[in-house]
Amino acid sequence: MINESQNGFAVNKKGEIRFGFSGLKSVGENAIENIIEERNKRGHFVDIFDLVKRVNQKAVSKKSLESLTYSGAFDCFAAIHRAQYFYQAPGDVMGLEKIIKFGNVCQTQAATTTNTLFGDLEMPEIVPPKLSNCEPWPLITQLDHEKEVTGMYMSGHPLDNYKFELKHYNISALNDYNEFKNNLSDIPNPAKAISFSRTRY
Repeated sequence: MINESQNGFAVNKKGEIRFGFSGLKSVGENAIENIIEERNKRGHFVDIFDLVKRVNQKAVSKKSLESLTYSGAFDCFAAIHRAQYFYQAPGDVMGLEKIIKFGNVCQTQAATTTNTLFGDLEMPEIVPPKLSNCEPWPLITQLDHEKEVTGMYMSGHPLDNYKFELKHYNISALNDYNEFKNNLSDIPNPAKAISFSRTRY
């Protein structure tokens, strides 16, 4: 999570393990240092718009933001789900592009105000853009993206949607199959033993 992860694996106050930023594909050291430094200096990020206003976008590039999104780092910002960052409604701009542009405008305004004679003048607040609504990703799509950037499944397992079938249709776990297979090697003639066991019932 963007507000709890460190460079490497870390444990939060609840004792939960957080994946390290350095383990994410396409998130460089400059991005990691900038995110952690800004978070330590001014506190947790309130939402994705607060984040892009505060971090150095030269360090935290679009590619870094994409990777962080795919990994689930922004899931703590519950108002926006992962698919919305990448969804582009007809005639509109992709969600992440809107977010990045908002951050650029805010930072440009802040820099301009600071470097003028009217530095103390309060500028009108820039309103965050609204992202287009869309359906959340199916579990398998979400997990595929997670594995792509982290090397593992983070929020579930591809078979989670089949828990009912696995539980009620007498499907054996792979470990049980391997155990049975290994036990067969201890039997002199496993085929004969299986045939004999069937004839008893």
